[in-house]
Amino acid sequence: MPLAVAVLGLGEAGGTIASGLAASGCVVRGWDPAVVAPPGGIERTETPTDAVVGAELVLSLTAAAHAVDAAVSIVPALGAGQLYADLNTTAPSLKLDVAAVITPTGAAFADVALLGPCPRGASRRRRSPRATAPSDSPSSSGPSGCPSRPWARSLGTRPG
Repeated sequence: MPLAVAVLGLGEAGGTIASGLAASGCVVRGWDPAVVAPPGGIERTETPTDAVVGAELVLSLTAAAHAVDAAVSIVPALGAGQLYADLNTTAPSLKLDVAAVITPTGAAFADVALLGPCPRGASRRRRSPRATAPSDSPSSSGPSGCPSRPWARSLGTRPG
């Protein structure tokens, strides 16, 4: 069964990542407050909660000013067995605020850092980043290298 992913924020970074995951065989639903046409292979939902229901992995790629609001908006849809990954470029104190919203739901929280720009021309061509686990990962791969279950390598126990 392919990995179900929700992407909150379908701008340049969110749209590029969502597109790459969909191209790798993941089932991707996305939400963005702007009425935008999602990249191919992504179902755009009416609400952020609709995107999150049934997703194993939730990626938040909103503007920093909306990171906490995005987290609060999906609390009713989060629970044990889900991973909420905050990929927003924010201060450590804001990451802690987001973690404080997510942790009581029972969902796991990951503070993720994105380094570097979106691929050149991504807004026109939507290059596909590969969704693969490192060779020493216990994860098994699904269709086209998309992980069939979430995996993570912990670099610490505190967000921020």
